[in-house]
Amino acid sequence: MRPEPAPLYCFRTASAADGAAINELYCRVTGYRRSLQHWHWLWREAPAGAGVSNVIERVDADGRAQELVGHHGVVRLHGWADGSPIRVGKTENTMVDPAHRARLLYPRMERQMLLRYRGEFDGIFSLRGPSAALRMRSALGYRPGPRLISEIWYYGWRNCLRSMGQSWWRGRRRIPHCIGAWDARTPRRGPWTHRLDAADCQRIEGLMASERDRSGVHLSKSPEFLAWRYLRHPAGCYAFSNLGDVCVVAHEFRRAILVLDEVLPGDIVDLARHELWRRVLQLALDSGYAVIAIEVASANRAHRNVLKSCGWSLFRESTSPGISEEQGPPIWSNPEGPQAHRLDPKRWVLGASASEGP
Repeated sequence: MRPEPAPLYCFRTASAADGAAINELYCRVTGYRRSLQHWHWLWREAPAGAGVSNVIERVDADGRAQELVGHHGVVRLHGWADGSPIRVGKTENTMVDPAHRARLLYPRMERQMLLRYRGEFDGIFSLRGPSAALRMRSALGYRPGPRLISEIWYYGWRNCLRSMGQSWWRGRRRIPHCIGAWDARTPRRGPWTHRLDAADCQRIEGLMASERDRSGVHLSKSPEFLAWRYLRHPAGCYAFSNLGDVCVVAHEFRRAILVLDEVLPGDIVDLARHELWRRVLQLALDSGYAVIAIEVASANRAHRNVLKSCGWSLFRESTSPGISEEQGPPIWSNPEGPQAHRLDPKRWVLGASASEGP
C-alpha cells in the first residue's frame, strides 16, 4: 500500500473575499468570534493603508487550493524617528490551524515574508504572542524593545476597595475582556465625545507638532489615526476629551476602572508636567472614577511623583499580557531602510495605541 503523499502548502496575498474564512480560522485558533466589520476595520481601513495580509493554503498536487489553514499579516502604521517619517508595521493575526502545525514549516514561510517586507517597512513590531512565536521572531532578527508596564492608581482606600472588588467579582464571573466580547464601555459621564470636530483635530495637530521632534521612535498619533484606532473601533467603548493643553482618550474597564489609553502630549510622563496631570486626574474624578489605569512605555517614571502629590497611590504594576516579563515587545529594524541607524529597538516607545483593542 502506497503511503499518502505529504500535504503541500503555499501562501498568497489575501483579498477582501478571504475575510470570512480568516475569521473562521481566528475562531478555531483563539476560541473567540470576530465580526467581519472588525476584520475590515483592522485590515482595510487603517489611515496608512490596507495591511499586508497573507493566507496559507493547503493545495493539491495541481496547485489548487483545498483549505485555508493559516494567516500572517502586518498592519500599516505611520511613525516618526527623531522627527523623520518612517513606515511602521505591526504583526497581527499570525496563526496556523492546530491540525496543520506539525506538517507546516511555518518559520520558513515567515522568513520569506520578512524578505518581502524589506521594501515596504522601515520597522516591524509584535506585541502579544505565545513564547514559541517570540522565540521564532528572535531567530528571524527581532530584538526586544522597552518593556510595557501597566499601572493601576487609586484615590482613597475606600474607593480602591470598592472599585477593585467590583473588578475582581466580574473577573470571577468570567465576564470576558477579550476580542469579540470586551468587558469595556465608554466613560459614564464627563466632557467626553465620540467623534472629533474641527477644533479637536486642530488641537491634536498642535500637540503632536512638538511630539514629532521627540527623540526615539514613536507612532504617529494624527487625528485620522486616533479616530480610526479608537473612535471607530468595533468595540465602541472609547471616548475623547479635549482639555485644551492636554487631550485624553479613555474607556471604562469592568465598570470600575477608567483606562487612560492616550494622554497627549505623551511627554508629560517623561517631563512630570504637574499642571497637565492635575487636569487629567480631575477629569477622572469628575467622570466618576477613583481608580485609573495607564500603560507606561518609557523607563522614565517621573509621573509617579506627580500622581502621589495629587493624592493618588499606586495599587499595582504589571507587564501587559502576552509579553515577556523580562523584555519588551520584539522589534525588527530593516537593515536596508534609509532610517536604519535611528531604529534601534531600545529607542521605540509603544503604548496602548499599538494594540488592537481595549
